[in-house]
Amino acid sequence: MTETAAKPRATPSAATSLTVRIAQRYGIDADKMLSTLKATAFRQRADHKTGIVREATNEEMLALLTIADRYNLDPFTRELFAFLDVKSGAIVPVVSVDGWIRIINDRPELRSISFVYSEDTRKHKGKTVHNWIDCAIARSDRDSPIVIREYFDEVVRDVTFATPWDSHPNRMHRHKTLIQTARVAFGFGGIYDEDEAHRMILHRRIAEAMIATTKADPEALVMHLKSAGDPQRAASFAIA
Repeated sequence: MTETAAKPRATPSAATSLTVRIAQRYGIDADKMLSTLKATAFRQRADHKTGIVREATNEEMLALLTIADRYNLDPFTRELFAFLDVKSGAIVPVVSVDGWIRIINDRPELRSISFVYSEDTRKHKGKTVHNWIDCAIARSDRDSPIVIREYFDEVVRDVTFATPWDSHPNRMHRHKTLIQTARVAFGFGGIYDEDEAHRMILHRRIAEAMIATTKADPEALVMHLKSAGDPQRAASFAIA
């Protein structure tokens, strides 16, 4: 009798293992989880006028799920969501403020969080704001707290269209200060809030537009790129 060598068992790919692991967290069939997330938490509308939906690719889903797995974020409650740059078609993984707050509080070494607001204030679109906010995060394994100061002028998103910075500038300033302090205190990397995603996309569009319009003038290109580093000046460029 001729024996047939047994076929080696297929080893699941990293993507498959990741999908199965996250699906098990929610008690969802792994085969259905990707399609469910694409249709809900990671659903994108590429064109608001026509209603055309731009579905995340499997590669983009892998990037999103990797972040969800690494930081134990829940995409179904919008702790993590996909932010679409309609013009380029690129998807940026974004952690919501609720997501940031939860991953900070999940750190076992976290002891306390506190804020100090400057007495000096200024006006921003009719609202009184603090010139700076200090955030202090104390860790149980450190002798001194980590303290980061963020200046309003350096973090405000001052553009011609409406943003939360217009209606809730102090809350946005506090969120930005908390996030930056958490990055230093816990080494969070590779994740962004929605405000940062907007800035990244704006700067990329400005750079692309300037490269397209100043190819014949290298000196002008350099000057424009320097200007693009300032969000207030960058916002003045009319780029649709």
